[in-house]
Amino acid sequence: MVKGEASIVINRPIAEVFAFVADDRNASRWQPGVVSVRREPEGSTGVGTKVFEERIVFPNKRIIAVAEVVEFEEHQKIHERNTDGPMDVDDLTTFRAVEGGTEVTICLTLTPKGFLKLIEPFMGLRLQSEIMKGLRTLKPLLEGGQ
Repeated sequence: MVKGEASIVINRPIAEVFAFVADDRNASRWQPGVVSVRREPEGSTGVGTKVFEERIVFPNKRIIAVAEVVEFEEHQKIHERNTDGPMDVDDLTTFRAVEGGTEVTICLTLTPKGFLKLIEPFMGLRLQSEIMKGLRTLKPLLEGGQ
């Protein structure tokens, strides 16, 4: 099991930050490797929503990762799980109002399966880097009002 966690403060109200992140269709704008996203059912995200992300995992290699929203608390947290791929992914994003904005924390837990267990010891630093890269992209995107 590999865990990564990072936080950032975004100088925008919690309602705006939460609404942007909760709309999975925005993921390709700030999450590394995400090309496109669709969800079922269409409409608002909530418990039971399935999220289909097309991701680049290696140069010229794309996969569709399917996650299900298992917890959803407006302006507080979004928790998704994917157990169908080459690794189980547990993705918890929390939101907390702080002076001047919103603290966003992403906690990812990866549990590799099969041959991927062999590279598990090397996944930690990359995971941490990818989480931080996403948050550093999200911050100016939201603060710039785009």
